[in-house]
Amino acid sequence: SEPTSLIRMPARAAAPVQVLLDQAQYWHEKGRNDLAEQSLRRVLISDPEQRDAPYYLALYAAKDGREKDAKLWSARFAQASP
Repeated sequence: SEPTSLIRMPARAAAPVQVLLDQAQYWHEKGRNDLAEQSLRRVLISDPEQRDAPYYLALYAAKDGREKDAKLWSARFAQASP
């Protein structure tokens, strides 16, 4: 039989990403998109294929008037989306 730790590994690996996504949501709700973006960038360090982070990074950049950043994050989101 397979070791138990290998079966649980994906759940543990996903937990830090979810914590960072939750932090991003929290900071966004508090009007601190700068801190929300920091959390979202950390998501992508932990999981470069994560699909929600580029979407929200594009959204926040667009809301802040950073058109170039918004386009870059939108393109990354489009690449990650099926």
